[in-house]
Amino acid sequence: MRRVTTHDIAREAGVSRTTVSHVLNDQPGINLSPKTKERVLATARKLGYVPNSAAQMLVTGRSRCIGLVFPRPDLLAVDAFIPSMIYGLNEVCRERGYRLVIEATKEPPGDDAYSDLAKSKRVDSLIIINPRKG
Repeated sequence: MRRVTTHDIAREAGVSRTTVSHVLNDQPGINLSPKTKERVLATARKLGYVPNSAAQMLVTGRSRCIGLVFPRPDLLAVDAFIPSMIYGLNEVCRERGYRLVIEATKEPPGDDAYSDLAKSKRVDSLIIINPRKG
């Protein structure tokens, strides 16, 4: 199936691609009628438009992903708090338009490998759960 583009939305809604971009990106200071905004949003929904996250990342410099790392995956099975914590973090991320990316490793490759994820913008923020042994 072909990906729906802003060009498709513009053609279907009878507006310019610039107008579609302004509406979808909720550009402040742009004077568009509420009727036009709703027509563009309704058309985007109808066509099944999903923003291209790679393109958004190029424009904003943000991945909209939060990394959650468990260097001790054995705790996932025995710590009753962790599933609730993951669920809560995921809900908060989702409500704010972020994705929660989880990695569980037995042998952590080192703090540099995780900080490199954040530096490379593959994740915007990084949470490392590393409880003390014993």
